[in-house]
Amino acid sequence: MPDRPELHAPVARISELPTIFRPKQAGGLLECERAVDIVNVLRGPGEIRFPGFVFATIELPDVATSHHFAGRGVSASPDGRYLLLLHPTHLLGAEAPLTAQTASYLGISTGGADVQQRVDLVARATRDLKAGETLAMGGEAASRINRHTVQGLDHLLMPAQALGPDAPIPYYLAAENKLRRDVAAGTIICGDDVEIAESNLLMRLRKEQDREMRPRAEKPTVQ
Repeated sequence: MPDRPELHAPVARISELPTIFRPKQAGGLLECERAVDIVNVLRGPGEIRFPGFVFATIELPDVATSHHFAGRGVSASPDGRYLLLLHPTHLLGAEAPLTAQTASYLGISTGGADVQQRVDLVARATRDLKAGETLAMGGEAASRINRHTVQGLDHLLMPAQALGPDAPIPYYLAAENKLRRDVAAGTIICGDDVEIAESNLLMRLRKEQDREMRPRAEKPTVQ
């Protein structure tokens, strides 16, 4: 789960990540020991970019293990307790199609044993929004920076809920749809706030996901 809904999203060099993303009692940002977060990478000309990279910082069991990895150029915190593991590919760009192919051609799962719908990226109004207003995505130039921005909204990472009138609507599902009613600044956008056609592909996929990912205890028992 995220350490906080807004995420920390620090500006940092890659080598600083094992120092920053560790518990507060160890000098880092995190209130909890296990958390999801992102980073805005600070880099100089010619230094590695970080578009869609996946990373993890882990606590090492002992100093000997730290020295083993540090000797191979793996970034660690100054005290050697935390290590950076870096996967330089975009999950959606590489792993998703490989996962689908592995499952369909080889019949092998690449997921964990405890697959759950854990979080949703939800939308919060940054200003007062009016009924009938379209939640337009992208700025005038639709640059790489603003192409994922929905005008008048920011985003939070929160525990997942099935779609419903009073449940938060996923950020990208809200995009390019009209508001049914006024929404005050600071309010999270919910299902009844937005007009979304049942034929909308994202809506259909999300409803299917909600049915499939419900906890086992909620699924009807077949007699």
